[in-house]
Amino acid sequence: MNEVPAEFWIVIVTSLTIGVLLVFFYLIEALRKLTATLDESQRSVRKTNLILDTVNLIVTDARDEMIMMMETFGLLRRNVFSPLSNIGAVATAVKAFLDGAKGEGKSKSRRRGKRSKTAR
Repeated sequence: MNEVPAEFWIVIVTSLTIGVLLVFFYLIEALRKLTATLDESQRSVRKTNLILDTVNLIVTDARDEMIMMMETFGLLRRNVFSPLSNIGAVATAVKAFLDGAKGEGKSKSRRRGKRSKTAR
């Protein structure tokens, strides 16, 4: 009677085997879900990289267009506006010379002085 019946050992070994198999089953399920998640994340990363490449191309094109516009405005300023301002400066100098030759320069300064005294 001191011996444990064989059925008891069979139940113990069977329970341990089922427990180990359940642990393996849950590990396999977890690995399968992990694999599916990794595949999905890799697809997302690929799509994100494609979007970033497209945005990079757009930004590069925009930067190139901005550089071209800046160069165009620089050429416009150098070739059109600078000569126009020089012509304006020459015209102002000629007008001042002609006003000085006519003697109008002194009378204008006198008028200005009189106006400023009356304005006070």
